[in-house]
Amino acid sequence: SVGAHDIEFNSDGTKMFVASYNRDTVREYALSTAFDLTTMSYTREITLTTALSTNIQGLTFNNDGTKLFVIELFGGIAEYHLTTGYDLSTASYDSFIQLSSTQKEQDINFNDDGTKMYTIGWGSDQIRQYTLSTGFDISTRSNSYSSFYMGSQDGLPAGMTFSNNGTRLFVTGDGTNRIIEYSLSTAYDITTATHVGTTSVASQTTYPESIAFNNAGTKMYVIEKANSNVLEY
Repeated sequence: SVGAHDIEFNSDGTKMFVASYNRDTVREYALSTAFDLTTMSYTREITLTTALSTNIQGLTFNNDGTKLFVIELFGGIAEYHLTTGYDLSTASYDSFIQLSSTQKEQDINFNDDGTKMYTIGWGSDQIRQYTLSTGFDISTRSNSYSSFYMGSQDGLPAGMTFSNNGTRLFVTGDGTNRIIEYSLSTAYDITTATHVGTTSVASQTTYPESIAFNNAGTKMYVIEKANSNVLEY
């Protein structure tokens, strides 16, 4: 099985990407109608054994899709460069960093200019926020981080994403089978996050792993690992 764990779209919704922890790959799909899952077809996948050996959990891109970042369970993050944005066939390995192995990392994200990097893990039920002196260059990250504890909402946080302007944060809770929403009084600063509410997805899945939206925020996608399904709301 795929072992689907994270979902991302390209900027216009004509491509979808899935991180697979069973296959240790990132898979690329084409959507003939943007953000419409019924028009999806499989394109290719790339194996990530260059730096990441196992337990691939999360992926994200820079703004134009020329950099791919993949995180694995024990804190390894690999950076790949794509000569054509969002085209996995043009990806080549660039660099690797190692974070704490006890955090049990689940997903990776950036702010809009790549100067902040976020990881989420169920080892501490935290989102951790790192500063990058050069945007989208993981080798320039700070060793220290700010953290936001969300264990009172869910003990198995899995995936995370921001709204376009960084003032809303959404987390998939694998423990309670819910989508958890936070408001950030300062955009992209997780230390200013407050809990807004939750939405249950338990009637659709008991393994919600990650979340994505279309550009307008009018469609929500949840990927679940039990059957490797993508659910659209």
